[in-house]
Amino acid sequence: MASATDIPRAPLRDALAHVERLPLGDAVIVHNRESGAMVATNAFGALLIDRLRDVPDAGAVVGQVAAALGQPEDAVRGAVDDTLTRWEADGLLLTALRPFPLAVPHRPAAGAVTRSLALGPRAVSLACEDAGLVDDLDRALAPMRLAQARAAPAPVHLDILHDGAGYGVFRDGDPIWGVAGYELTRFHVLREIMDALCGPERVAAQLHASAMSMDGRALVFAGPSGSGKSTLATLLLGAGAALAADDHVALTTGGDAVLAFPTRPNLKPGTAELPAVATVIAAEREGQGPFVPKARVPVGTELRLSGFVFPRYAADADNALTPLAPEAALRELIQTGSRVSRSTKSIAPLLHALDTHPCWRLTYSDADFAVRTCRGLFAD
Repeated sequence: MASATDIPRAPLRDALAHVERLPLGDAVIVHNRESGAMVATNAFGALLIDRLRDVPDAGAVVGQVAAALGQPEDAVRGAVDDTLTRWEADGLLLTALRPFPLAVPHRPAAGAVTRSLALGPRAVSLACEDAGLVDDLDRALAPMRLAQARAAPAPVHLDILHDGAGYGVFRDGDPIWGVAGYELTRFHVLREIMDALCGPERVAAQLHASAMSMDGRALVFAGPSGSGKSTLATLLLGAGAALAADDHVALTTGGDAVLAFPTRPNLKPGTAELPAVATVIAAEREGQGPFVPKARVPVGTELRLSGFVFPRYAADADNALTPLAPEAALRELIQTGSRVSRSTKSIAPLLHALDTHPCWRLTYSDADFAVRTCRGLFAD
């Protein structure tokens, strides 16, 4: 059986042209801008990448690594082979995005409901085969009062197609995922709309997160669905903060700011009836119907980044704010649906954001403690 050190020279050289190696905390992050693959490695992996750039030959690099470490080739060959095998399986040595599993074939949308939205010179259009999903998107986007697009020269176009029990989503004819259920499809479509309207050239990463703003600064609340991001954001409205984003946050290419995208808060069932949340909603809501806060940052506004908070609520939790290592924060962001932009492609801005802004784990059972703590983090 062929080993990893049998990887042909030309494809390896081509793949390495897309690979960036960057420090983050105590780790080294290796990211392929074309395939989107990312791995966290150590000093050995960093050395291997560096030597492969000098000698893009998986067999010959063994000697280079051995010489750098002052060891015989036989002592490092196994480690080189194992590392390259893992990287190959992870997609780090590809030159394009790996095909999605359960891919949906693209076709013209049949009997589609359409929308065309604009923000300044930017526009996005969509054609969706599920009218109910479009109604849901309309409700989510309503607080931003987006204009209807008028003859934009080249708007981003999204197709949302039925496929069995799920959906396929396409951006300008290219799939953004495989077949997915309703909630994940809604998540994907809102993310693509945010990217298109904020400006793909301005967005380095799309974070699955909420963001609140005070005095032109933004605090990002990240974590899996159900971790309390939207709940905590709603509580902060009562402390003088404004909604900057509910479920999707656009990190700028400089890595020091985010762009506002204040969709309607997507509170989980029962959350609005919690006494502390209900009090804030009654005081801060705009009009009747689904909750929309009065205090919202205009869509597309650039806000200086204060830091990242990863909340965890539990009725029996100790109230605590503890530092989170940037590499651990990155792992949580990626595992919960955040991703590097497929337009700007570099992970460097996201790593810069995590390395130069504080990351915190907030555990709490007392909502007042959480609000007081987060309010103080805006100025840090």
